[in-house]
Order: sequence, then C-alpha cells, then structure tokens
Amino acid sequence: MSFENFTQDLDAKTLSFYAKDSLGLIQEKDIKKIIKLSAKIQDTARLSLHTSAESMLQLMLIYHPLKKKIDIKKYLEMGCAGVQMGTRFIGTYECDASDSFKEVLLNAKEEDIKLMKSPVGYPARGVKTNLQKLIEEHKAPKVKCISNCVAPRQRGVEAKKVGYCIADRLSDAYMGDKELGLFFTGSNGYKIDKLVSVKELMDELTGR
Repeated sequence: MSFENFTQDLDAKTLSFYAKDSLGLIQEKDIKKIIKLSAKIQDTARLSLHTSAESMLQLMLIYHPLKKKIDIKKYLEMGCAGVQMGTRFIGTYECDASDSFKEVLLNAKEEDIKLMKSPVGYPARGVKTNLQKLIEEHKAPKVKCISNCVAPRQRGVEAKKVGYCIADRLSDAYMGDKELGLFFTGSNGYKIDKLVSVKELMDELTGR
C-alpha cells in the first residue's frame, strides 16, 4: 500500500511512513489508509509528518500540541483513536510533577528550550538549566547507573558518553531539583504562562 505524500522507512521496526519532502498535512484519506493497513497486519502502523526517523522526536501528532483551538472531535470522526499530548498537561494543577518543575516551564523563554544529546540515542528537547552548564564543563554528577538500564544505554556506557544519566536527572526534575534536574518539554513549552485545571484545559482543547 503506497501513499501519495509519504514514503516507507524500510529500516523501522514499526511499519512507518514519513513525509517525502517537508512537513505538511495528513489528509482524511491518509488516515483511512493507515487504519486499513494497521488492521491488515494486526499491528501498529505509523504515519508521520516528519521526513525521516532521524529528524523526528517521536512526535506523531497531526496538529500542534499547544495550538489554542484543536478540533479533536474532527480527527476522532476521521478515524483517529485519540491524540497524544504531553507538555501541555504539565501546566495543570493535577500534574503530579513538583511545583518547581512547573515553575521552570512557566518561567522559560523561547530561547531557553534547546535540543540536547540523550543517552538513549535520540535527540531530546528541554529547558536549558544549570545541568547543561555542568555537562558542558564536565562537572555533572557522576554516572552511577543505579537504574542499570540494559538497552539502549548499555548499563551506563551511553550515559557516560553524553555526560549524564537520564533516569537520575529526570527524577531530579520530577522532585523539583532545579540545579540538577532535566526538564524535558516540547518546542513551544514556553507558551504555557499559567496553571489551569485539567477540566479547563480539556474544555479549551475541545472548544466547549
């Protein structure tokens, strides 16, 4: 099964199709086709706006996660099973991350959000804080590999290459350590300027 504007990544473990040349729009016919293909193989089939696996950050949305008015109902009616969102919900009262984590995001400016190397082999996007400065100066906390991650980090080998343990630093961020925490966010995380309830956010997203 072929797509007019997408090409298959033959090296991907999951059946994946990527935009041929540039970011665009996934049309209703594309969604119907990927659903049919997924049903045929009885497994996941991925359709991405990104031009390749290397250029994407596992972001498989057909609209921007921080767009003010998202027609979720429209895409569900087109056949989507749901939508995937992450960063936007950090800015809610119910998010169980520490208040300090939320403060980092609320205070972040556009220029503070950077791509950085990750021990898992994929690029990562987060708010640049004191941790990045320590990594650049080779003064980051020693990689102790408490989590003992086997793959793809090879029990600390990859972590030592990039200069930090992702599990430890994400845990620090969750607990509110602004000095050593790794604060992941989407590219437009800086647009979150206040905390709201999940109900308020869902009402906004669905246009209620």
